Amino acid sequence: MLAHPAEAGFFYGQFMRRRKAVILLKAYYAERSGGLMAKAVEEINFETKNMRDPMLAYVKVLYYGLYIKGIRLYHKKDDESALFVSMPSEKSGDKYYDTVYFKDKSKKEEFEKTIIDAWNKQKK
Repeated sequence: MLAHPAEAGFFYGQFMRRRKAVILLKAYYAERSGGLMAKAVEEINFETKNMRDPMLAYVKVLYYGLYIKGIRLYHKKDDESALFVSMPSEKSGDKYYDTVYFKDKSKKEEFEKTIIDAWNKQKK
């Protein structure tokens, strides 16, 4: 069951735009009222032009009606079969901070696994 947006484990930086909050609320109440709700990750697009090793692709994901852009997919330098996902980030001072993050670690792991599975399926 879809959790309330405040509890869904998804936050868009510190500033969730009103439109995005409305979309999440509509999805939450549509499911609660018995309406059909699409799965969490509805669409995944990979952009693979001009990639430098070890980066494989930029990823755009439609997640609960929100497009998340700037996700990066990498393979580990020592093991090309081991993949990992880097969430969108921005620089503040000397450090980079994720702009899209999950409240619950298990939701983030599930999200990353979905992206990696889609990549592996596409490559076959």
